[in-house]
Amino acid sequence: MQIPLSGTEVEPSSDRAQQACSFIPDELMALKAMIECGSETQNTPRLLDYKEEKQDDTGLVPGGFIIWIVWEIVPGIRLGNEIGADEFWNLELDERRVIQRMLPGEYEKMVSTGYFPCFQRARNLVWDSANQRLYFVGFRECHKTEDPDRKWRPSLYAVYKLAKPPPECNWWAPTRDGDMRGWQWLWKLLLNQPFTLEPTSVFPQQCNPSQGWSAYHFDKLFSVLER
Repeated sequence: MQIPLSGTEVEPSSDRAQQACSFIPDELMALKAMIECGSETQNTPRLLDYKEEKQDDTGLVPGGFIIWIVWEIVPGIRLGNEIGADEFWNLELDERRVIQRMLPGEYEKMVSTGYFPCFQRARNLVWDSANQRLYFVGFRECHKTEDPDRKWRPSLYAVYKLAKPPPECNWWAPTRDGDMRGWQWLWKLLLNQPFTLEPTSVFPQQCNPSQGWSAYHFDKLFSVLER
């Protein structure tokens, strides 16, 4: 809903009406785009209904926009919040592996709709354990997908906090070669110590981000995790 500019809240309604404008939230555009992509790519909340109107003469900004959006609450638990992914790391080891395996494919399915959440974190992931489904949520602030965003890249494991790169690793740098040696992927239940990838045990070949994250690297990674 449109609200008056700061300092004009008590101005006459005729003055506030001059501020009226049209607006379509990014969230609504994203949810509509996801519906158009079809149920086969739906790993996001479904748009159930929406309504766009203008405020009447008693509104905060007469003639200004007011919009209602109703979307599906997807089943499952959110895997984190603004600062971390404790919910994810508290899951059983085998369940964490399933989620780590699913994330690349589900990410590419999500961005294929044309949008992805701003400030991506574990809070944008919901895990439905009963149905083994991973959802992306939180599109109130979102971006349109550009071509580079459509391709999965290994640094997104760190973005979503489903892996822990070492402090000295500049995983966010666009020039980084994709090497994930030394990253923590799981916690050994008995020793309560982090499991890390040794320098040559998984990645005798390095991944060039411009070529994508190949099946070779995923197979090597999870073959180690399953030992």
